[in-house]
Amino acid sequence: AVLIFTMWTRPLWDEIQNLRGEKNAAQAAVEHLYSLRQIRDSLLSDYNTISRDDLKRLNSFLPASAERGNLLIEFENIAKTHNVILRRVDIVVAEPAGAQSRQNAAGQAKAMGVAEETPFTLTVSASYDSFIAFLSDLEKSLRLIDVDEISFSAAEKGTYDFSLKAHTYWLK
Repeated sequence: AVLIFTMWTRPLWDEIQNLRGEKNAAQAAVEHLYSLRQIRDSLLSDYNTISRDDLKRLNSFLPASAERGNLLIEFENIAKTHNVILRRVDIVVAEPAGAQSRQNAAGQAKAMGVAEETPFTLTVSASYDSFIAFLSDLEKSLRLIDVDEISFSAAEKGTYDFSLKAHTYWLK
C-alpha cells in the first residue's frame, strides 16, 4: 500500500514543485514590472518638469526628422545677418556608404541607432571677417552641426569663396 501511495503521489509532488517554481518566476516578473513602472513614472515626472521652451530648444538641437528646409532657412538667415552670399547648398539625402562614425555625443547616438546624419556642403562668398562671424553664428545655433572641412579660394578683391563640408543630425 505504501508503494502504491508513493508511486501515485510522487508525480503529483513533482508537479506541485514545478508549479511553485513557476509561481516564484511569475512573482519575480511582476516585481520587475513594478520597478519598471516606478522608473517610468519617475521619468515621466522629470519630463513633465521640462518647460515648453526647453523642449523646443531640444527639438531644434536634434530634430525628429532631417528638416532640410528648416536647415536651409537657418543658413540663409545667418548668411543675411553677416552679408554672406550663399552660392550653393548641397544637402545629401542619404548617407554615403563607408562614412566613419564620429566619437562625440552625436556619433554615439548614431552608433546606438538613435540618430542619423545628414551631410551637406555650403559654398559662400564673403570677406574673411564676415565668414568668421558666419561660422561663429553657425556654431552658436541650436542645431547640432559638425564641420568636417573648410576650403577657400580668392574671388573679387576683398572677398573669398568658401566651401564648408559638414554634417547635421536628426533622430530616427
